[in-house]
Amino acid sequence: GNGYQEAPEIAYGEYVTGVGGGVCQVSTTLYQAILRSRLKVEKRECHAIPSNYAPMGQDATVSDNGADFIFRNDTSYPVYIRARITTGTDRSKTKRCEISIYGRSLPDGIRYTLESRQLQEIQPGPPKYVADKKHEYVYYTDEEVEYLKARTGYKVEVYLVEQKDGVEQDRRLITTDVYNPRATVIYRGTESRD
Repeated sequence: GNGYQEAPEIAYGEYVTGVGGGVCQVSTTLYQAILRSRLKVEKRECHAIPSNYAPMGQDATVSDNGADFIFRNDTSYPVYIRARITTGTDRSKTKRCEISIYGRSLPDGIRYTLESRQLQEIQPGPPKYVADKKHEYVYYTDEEVEYLKARTGYKVEVYLVEQKDGVEQDRRLITTDVYNPRATVIYRGTESRD
């Protein structure tokens, strides 16, 4: 059927269930296919945190309020894009998005792959304490609750690797992405017990 399905999506730096959350999985798959087919990427943003369905730096987020993925056919040949959803044969019946791009053929034996290389792991800073003035989570000054867990950040490079008959011919840096760390956020109560 048509329409959106509920799927995990990243919102405000957290995984949540939202309508249309699978859209970024499609844009990520399309991004990888565009890179491998050597078409020109005009605009692309990575997620706020690494996704669970693509290697770091190989994702492309889209959203109604700004993030977009734009590419251009800069060849002198038309391209045809076929996208389909397949269901795995395993017990989980996992669904997969497959995108194929048809256009001018690559030279015989040439294949492009993507390779992510983690440059740096970025540790989060000290916990951030927030006074819970509205008493949403805690009330008294001796009470605390962990509102958000700390998250490690990463700096990642992605390379487009050209192979001929399985032998590497060329390697080109495509992007350098940073997934920012986040410190633990702890809510503290504001009222004394006296």
